[in-house]
Amino acid sequence: MAKDINRSAYTQRILEIVSSIRKQNQDIDKVGLRVIVADVMSYLLLMTKVHVNVLQNLSRKIVLFVEFFIFITFCFIVIALICHVVRA
Repeated sequence: MAKDINRSAYTQRILEIVSSIRKQNQDIDKVGLRVIVADVMSYLLLMTKVHVNVLQNLSRKIVLFVEFFIFITFCFIVIALICHVVRA
């Protein structure tokens, strides 16, 4: 410490530096939290899109199953009618 600088000014400058560092750390924490929140939101959005795609594929499979079931039922009805006509 230089002799021409009094102790209180020196102490005040150290306290200002410490305060500045604390404020910078708080700002870094805020930015870090924002980044984490943004990452979480992007992952949630991605998961939502994946779930929507899965549900769309599942619903498409269900539609295909129902269409197949209707087709099989129609075939059984036609076969039953043919058997009925042949017996008569």
